[in-house]
Amino acid sequence: MKLMIFACAAVLLSAAASSFPAEAVAATPVGPGFNGPPPSISVSASGSVTYAPDIAHVTFGVRAQSEAATDAAAQVNTRAQAVVNELRGMGITDANIKTSGYSLDYQQNDNNVGPPISTGPLSGEVHRPISLGYYVASESIEVTVAVSKAGAALDGAIKAGANQTYGLSYDTSQRDRLYRQALSAGIASARSQAVALAAAAGVQLGNVISIATGGGGGPMPGPMQGRLMMAMSAPAPPVQGGTDTIEATVNVIYAIRP
Repeated sequence: MKLMIFACAAVLLSAAASSFPAEAVAATPVGPGFNGPPPSISVSASGSVTYAPDIAHVTFGVRAQSEAATDAAAQVNTRAQAVVNELRGMGITDANIKTSGYSLDYQQNDNNVGPPISTGPLSGEVHRPISLGYYVASESIEVTVAVSKAGAALDGAIKAGANQTYGLSYDTSQRDRLYRQALSAGIASARSQAVALAAAAGVQLGNVISIATGGGGGPMPGPMQGRLMMAMSAPAPPVQGGTDTIEATVNVIYAIRP
């Protein structure tokens, strides 16, 4: 009878152990033969650096339409070449002038014009004359200049024939150096967090086990949707670069001292 009681108790203990969550079982102290990962503290932190942009990307375009595809394309080609010549005359090199897009599309004219006529195949059926469509050609040009010259480049392009704008975006010639500074700030922040966690847990922080970056970089605004423009005779628009931020994220794992 005693043997049966002991056997039943062993079964109950085994069933109770299997009902615990996996995390709780893993947290249970193990024997000296356990070869799992050493105890550690894992943190994620970010560092950032604010900078004043010194590079501007100005994107504008030319657009023309005609009933003939060749005519629409010829108009755009002529205008685009005039814009490029103007930019070259301002001292902007070909390396900083890029054709970023070109399209030639047919547009169906849905506007019904003229009175209805009733000469269709079925007596009394009302028809309207079919309006011919037209072709739209467009080319976009991106120019990279110093922020201080962005307004003059935009003004010169418009006067030379550009009739669309896609906005501005900014960058810095020191991006790599600034990103490394942001990484250093992220590492310092990670260390500070790990020290605080170790103190709160009552353990001693050990050496770094691993470091990984979680992405980063400053904002790179994309071109805005195209807008039609009229030729401008006013002075070049003022362009202010303001400030932007480069951010770096790091994931660091520290050992816990035994």
